[in-house]
Amino acid sequence: MSIHYNEVIKRDGLRERYDVIKIVNAIRKSAYATGTEIDYTKIMKITEEIDKKIQKNPLHVEEIQDIVEIGLIKEYAEVAKAYILYRDMRNREREKNK
Repeated sequence: MSIHYNEVIKRDGLRERYDVIKIVNAIRKSAYATGTEIDYTKIMKITEEIDKKIQKNPLHVEEIQDIVEIGLIKEYAEVAKAYILYRDMRNREREKNK
């Protein structure tokens, strides 16, 4: 008997176990930054979409972030903006540290 778990392909190419809590925490932090109270049933729709896609193939971290952005834009524009800005800032920091 083997145990199967879904994988995320990180920016450096390494793989790690998919952890939905990381996604929920990132969304929660963006919501907190904007003072927005979020409905977790709406967030579950975003994570369910990721779950469906990652069942088929490992997803790159950027693909997961794109799915989150699209889902947030539909439900919480201000939270999406905070999420996108934070993502952009982290990308610039990574580029600077290369």
